[in-house]
Amino acid sequence: MLPATLQQAVVLMTVALGTTSLGQAGFVANMSDIAPRQAGKMFGLCNTFGSLSGIVGVTAVGFIVEATNSFSPVFQLTAGLYVLGTLVWWLLATGERNIELDKGGACV
Repeated sequence: MLPATLQQAVVLMTVALGTTSLGQAGFVANMSDIAPRQAGKMFGLCNTFGSLSGIVGVTAVGFIVEATNSFSPVFQLTAGLYVLGTLVWWLLATGERNIELDKGGACV
């Protein structure tokens, strides 16, 4: 289904981006559950890698569009990465602590 008007396209993009933002609540809460004392450091590390992927992604999109003269491969790659990320999250992410820490925050 392709949007017939610009307004429909804007609504669909807004819904898509808003839906992806719903995952942030679980993302942040999981880090706080796993490592309460180091949650800030973990969140900073995740944001760093997220920023780096945003920088690399813009360059990659430029190369893909230049090579294919289309945005379709970019959207297909994005959809595939979302599916892969969801599968990895379902299979590997838990709220259980895997490392025991002493009162100072060091690994035991």
